[in-house]
Amino acid sequence: MNELRFDNRRARVNSCPCGKSNKDGKFSPYKGYDDKGYCHSCGETFLPTIDNNKQPFQRRWDELPKQMSYVPDNLFKGGLIGDKTAAEFSERNNFAKYLVSLFGDATAKEVMTTYYLGTTKHWLGANIFWQVDKTGKPRAGKIMQYDPTTGKRRKDLNPTWV
Repeated sequence: MNELRFDNRRARVNSCPCGKSNKDGKFSPYKGYDDKGYCHSCGETFLPTIDNNKQPFQRRWDELPKQMSYVPDNLFKGGLIGDKTAAEFSERNNFAKYLVSLFGDATAKEVMTTYYLGTTKHWLGANIFWQVDKTGKPRAGKIMQYDPTTGKRRKDLNPTWV
């Protein structure tokens, strides 16, 4: 394929393809093309068309469909609140303990079921935020530790992913 180079004689072309006059030399054409180049007035680049039949060959890569990975249901549903009360659930979960102290039992349970908040044995009192796709299947979970009184994340323990 030929390399495109600008022609040093800008004034040889009378007008730009955008319709503006080239009397001030703002259109810089490519060598061998009068209507292809760069217009400094409007900022447009006019490139020549490439005939795909002249290219030596094109590689084709067969794309394999990506398999979705999901968290096993027993791991996902085992840590959710389920039919327990929020107060019972908060005995093992610091973030749930904070939510119960802030909003009460009913509202805290509603928040925990809506946002799929779970608990895990990774750290004592750790919380797991499940990432659930549109079909309701868990794709991943982020394990984080919270302070039960302030509700702020503990920065000394880095989040872990399931």
